[in-house]
Amino acid sequence: MGNNRLYNARMEIKKFADDRNVTVDVATQMYIKEAGIANCENELNEWTSLCTKYMADSHKTLADLFR
Repeated sequence: MGNNRLYNARMEIKKFADDRNVTVDVATQMYIKEAGIANCENELNEWTSLCTKYMADSHKTLADLFR
């Protein structure tokens, strides 16, 4: 995940979600658009899968991803 631009920008995505009162998936799309990121389909798939993994985990929450 170290070379995934969305993972690396997770704190900025969290700020979008908090400031604009939207979900992480919506905040991610907003971040992609406002940052002008192109050709990120694979990174987006990895990021979405990671978010899903955290939400499904019985010991972690999505909030743990943003620490």
